[in-house]
Amino acid sequence: MKYRHNRRNPFTLALVALLAFQLLLTACSQGTDASSSAAPAAPGSSAPQASSPAEPAQPGEKQADQVTIAIQAEPDTLNPYNVSGAYGDPINDVLYDKFFDISYQGELIPRLCTSYEAETDDQGRTVLTFHMAEDAKWQDGQPVTSADVVFTAKTVTNPDTVTTRRFYWSSLDGTDDSGVCTDPSKLGIEALDEHTVRYTLKGPRAVDAYLIIEGRFQYILPEHLLGEIPPAQLHQDAFWQKPVGSGPFLFDSMSSGERYELVCNADYYQGKPKMDRLIFAVMEPSNYAAALSSGEIDANTQLSEIMRDDWEFVQTIPGIETRSITSYTYQWMNINQSRDYFKDARVRQAISFAINRQAIVDQLLAGEGMYAVSSITPSSPYFNDKIAADPYNPEKAKALLEEAGWDFNRVLDFPVPIGNKVREDSAVLIQQDLAKVGIKSEIRMVDFAAVIVQMREGDFDLGLLGGSGADPDDVRLNFNIDGANNFSHLDTMEFYEILDKARSVSSVEERKQLYAQWQELCYEQTPIVWLYHPNTLFAYNGEKFENYPCEDSLANNLRVMEWSFK
Repeated sequence: MKYRHNRRNPFTLALVALLAFQLLLTACSQGTDASSSAAPAAPGSSAPQASSPAEPAQPGEKQADQVTIAIQAEPDTLNPYNVSGAYGDPINDVLYDKFFDISYQGELIPRLCTSYEAETDDQGRTVLTFHMAEDAKWQDGQPVTSADVVFTAKTVTNPDTVTTRRFYWSSLDGTDDSGVCTDPSKLGIEALDEHTVRYTLKGPRAVDAYLIIEGRFQYILPEHLLGEIPPAQLHQDAFWQKPVGSGPFLFDSMSSGERYELVCNADYYQGKPKMDRLIFAVMEPSNYAAALSSGEIDANTQLSEIMRDDWEFVQTIPGIETRSITSYTYQWMNINQSRDYFKDARVRQAISFAINRQAIVDQLLAGEGMYAVSSITPSSPYFNDKIAADPYNPEKAKALLEEAGWDFNRVLDFPVPIGNKVREDSAVLIQQDLAKVGIKSEIRMVDFAAVIVQMREGDFDLGLLGGSGADPDDVRLNFNIDGANNFSHLDTMEFYEILDKARSVSSVEERKQLYAQWQELCYEQTPIVWLYHPNTLFAYNGEKFENYPCEDSLANNLRVMEWSFK
């Protein structure tokens, strides 16, 4: 038996997705071939359903001339598979298409995929058959087909392709743990017809967790425009200077370091957006309040939020609506474990115990957030209450450093990426906390793209980064010692193996136990120092927008085709 996924049904992200998959595994017969004529879910089943796509714009609806959205850093490329940071994701998400958008509550909202079936084959692998919108077109008028999906998967998993996001295809059969496929004929993807494509995954997967975590960045690329470019040269091709996607907006122009201008795709298959021009303005967050007040910008995004120092003032600006939303975001400190002096877990524990996280929340977040002991927030059903206490304990930190024979004359190199003011300021508080227990450090303010390179190359001691995940699996790539995001230069797969198993099991209780085990292991070994979970602060022009999607944008979902204007 297979289930069909094509209707609205909100679900609790962490639990219902896995319960649905457990039901699927129980009900599915082995060795059944997937097809495009799947039976619907059995009556009474809990198989999650997708939200309905946007309706086309209706005559007479208000059409805005332009909307300007602030982003705090310039994307290094408009290649969605080779970014060094996430600040360009809102742009990529309106240029290109993927199968689903994700809501804040964890709904799957159809985009290129109108419905899908899931089953288990005779080898125990999850097999997904996706049906694509037949009226989807590339922005040059060519149809979007299943061949484009296959091309994208084979290109990104090609070992010659330069990419930082190969991970998002790493569940396909035929790939290694980093997502590399050395034999494309064995890659678990197949075009069944022009608008139907089949994915075969490596093993059992919680289907909705897979679609939410990995599917949200599986942007489809045009084979007819990129198919002749050698994979090793793709990242340098001129295509990315003026890319062609299938999304609701077309690239128009850019002024490096200043703005990206997009124009409405009037032929977008999910409905024409109700604004003629969408502008992403590169701007320091310290300027957002003034820009909102003057009308220079209309809103900010999830990775370019309002500064805490300006929050009280922004709330008083006439016509500006504000929202403080519990986010999926976590901030952490990498400890470069390729350094001999960080091999001892007692040193890493001491660094964690030395940091007063609550002071960061109180002083820099104005209380809009909470201290972190894991990437998983306390509101998650996967949070381990055993490690919930605030780890701040400077006396214990001093004792551990003495036990470990720490060299108190050593000065640690502490690069901090520029662009996130709270993170920049938190580095100063962390430096002061470390000094109180005898750890000296020197802060270096570094461009975000440059610090990512330095961390990947191991040219640092301590380093601050952030992440965001609607599901606990999202953090897994940071623990793959062979992956591009092993920023802490771990030399053990123990953490990754637990996380990898957790994404494959169908039992909610077993998944809880695995994440509890992982959190306890992180507490004991401190491979990463978790710092804080900030709320995300949004502001938008309430005199212009009817429904700016603050919550949904936390899942990299702007749904621009659904915005309406006064």
